[in-house]
Parts: sequence; structure tokens; C-alpha cells
Amino acid sequence: MFKDFIIALLACICFSIVFDVPKKYLFLSGFGGALAWISYLICLNITDSTILSCFIGAVSVGLFGEIAAIYKKAPVPLFIIPGIITLVPGANMYYSMFYIIKGDFQSASIQGSQTLLLAGAIASGLIVITSIFKVVKRGTQNHKIKKKIMDNKKVKCD
Repeated sequence: MFKDFIIALLACICFSIVFDVPKKYLFLSGFGGALAWISYLICLNITDSTILSCFIGAVSVGLFGEIAAIYKKAPVPLFIIPGIITLVPGANMYYSMFYIIKGDFQSASIQGSQTLLLAGAIASGLIVITSIFKVVKRGTQNHKIKKKIMDNKKVKCD
């Protein structure tokens, strides 16, 4: 498992370089991808469901990306985009196209639907975490605005 973590970390750091992530964020963006891959593998060992495992991996990279972005005061995509690279169902896409070219449309439809479900699981995991963070952020901002308004009213009344 440690070897998988290191390989995923290095792969995501390389993709971060390709995506022009600033040098000071390279390790964190790679760490997010490694975290997603390890979450995927652990969930896969427990459930044997690649779709649920992709969802959990996406949730973990989304959560890590949001927290890292707040901590480093950087845009969230710097951590999420390289992080999901380890989850992207590239082999499924390849085999879908391979079966189409080969003329085996039944196998192509099975691989294609599996690919779409995996991509949907990744997108859903990221949407869930992003939505939660937006709601929480909006709530804290509204609380700060209300507090400022109340403080201004107290000052005017005195």
C-alpha cells in the first residue's frame, strides 16, 4: 500500500507540473491524488465496488482540496484537478473504443456504461464536498455580515 501511495504521489506531482501548478503547491496537489488513490483502494478492498470506491476517492480528494485551499489561500482546482487523475477511468475508455473498433458493440456498451458510471461517481463526490463547503462558507459570511450590521446599529444608538 505504501508503494501505491508513493507511485500515486509521483504521478500526481508530474501531472501538476503539466498543469502548471506553482512549485510551492506541487507536493500538496500530489498528496491529494495519493490520498484519493489510497481511499479508492481501501474502499475497493472493503466493498468490491469500483463505483463506490471512485465516489469515496473523489470525496477524499475534494475534502483535502478544499481544506488545502483554505490553509494555503489558493484556488481549490490547484489541488482537485491533479488529485482526480488517479481516479479517471482511462482503461475503461480505452477498452470502450477498442471494442467499438473491433465491432463488439455489446462489450463496448458494457465498458462505456461502466466508464460513465465511474465518471459520474467522481463528479458526484466532488460536487457533494464543494456544495457542503459553499454552504458552510456562505453561512459564516452571513453571520459576519449580520454581526457587523448589529454592531453598527449599537454604535448609532449610543
